[in-house]
Amino acid sequence: MPLLYSLDQWTKRTVIIGLSLIVACSNPKEDSAKDDGPTERTSDHDRKRSSIKGIKSNVLWESFSNSEGGTGALYFVGWQSNNLAAFISSQESYECGGFNSSIFIQNLINDKILLSQEIANNCDEKDWTHNGNQIEPILNKSNITISRKPRIYLADGDQYTDIATNLKDEIFTIDIELSHGGKRYKAIATAPNGEQKVIGRGSDHEYYKYIGYVQSPDLSRIALVLRAYTGSHYWSEPIIIGCQLDENSF
Repeated sequence: MPLLYSLDQWTKRTVIIGLSLIVACSNPKEDSAKDDGPTERTSDHDRKRSSIKGIKSNVLWESFSNSEGGTGALYFVGWQSNNLAAFISSQESYECGGFNSSIFIQNLINDKILLSQEIANNCDEKDWTHNGNQIEPILNKSNITISRKPRIYLADGDQYTDIATNLKDEIFTIDIELSHGGKRYKAIATAPNGEQKVIGRGSDHEYYKYIGYVQSPDLSRIALVLRAYTGSHYWSEPIIIGCQLDENSF
């Protein structure tokens, strides 16, 4: 059969191909900061800068005055395979009175910190959002993308009990039990079948405060967030505890 098209056939085929390309390029993934449509080299730097700055919208706490309950800030960055999570923490510096900012990546199965790296020192720099060239390689190496709309659930006031549901709408309860005048804590998770497990414990701080949790995109795991006051207006590094929302893990 001859490989010939009439003008009408060629026009229709060209229109169909054009429409297909438009549809294929107009559906970026909602939670991926890397899928912002076709790459535009002239605005690539601005887009990356915007993504890094967007992390500041994922705030777990942010207070830079002692009158606000202690200084410091914690921001959620993103997930990888629902087991690793990245955060950015800013702590008051003993040396200069500014804020040292670090990014850390944690394994939420065993709660081990896999990486912790300083990304800004307020003695020299004002804002870690200017260090995208340092932050992005860290995230890329662990295959972590910046979450635009993370599932962050903040505690209300002095709340120390919380609930979380998985994809099956099963309800899991989390209790932060304090003892010794608040200087020790024990985090206990309760599954829908009543089974319990201790997912974290700590001591040797003035008191602990439950902040809330971040939930993975597939709702299978949460990262509990606590603060520990060390005295003299200083707080410890953030305390992050992972918990799998599956009865079989209890």
